[in-house]
Amino acid sequence: MAAAIGMMVFLLSGWCHGARRHVRVDGDDSGDGLSWATALGSVQRAIDLSAPGDEVWVAAGRYEAAARREVESESGWAMSFLLRDGVSLFGGFRGQEQATSERQTASPAPEPS
Repeated sequence: MAAAIGMMVFLLSGWCHGARRHVRVDGDDSGDGLSWATALGSVQRAIDLSAPGDEVWVAAGRYEAAARREVESESGWAMSFLLRDGVSLFGGFRGQEQATSERQTASPAPEPS
């Protein structure tokens, strides 16, 4: 009985911690993004591949949003990433970290252009 409960806890602990997708400017969207070595090149692709409980880690760089949406502005539209419920998005990485605590968070983010 104890072995069965231990196995259930082990399986559920793996299930509760989702996948981690990695994104780098020089990444390749044909990869799986499950490590920095196989990082994706698009934030949106990483979000699209993710499920609730997953994390998307984004290395420093400039990334273009591909989704166009209507807004109240001079042009009448804006570009944005389409987020998913339950997917966490983290930035400030150099591209080799193994924990969010290793991120570069002290320097301010560049101004959007």
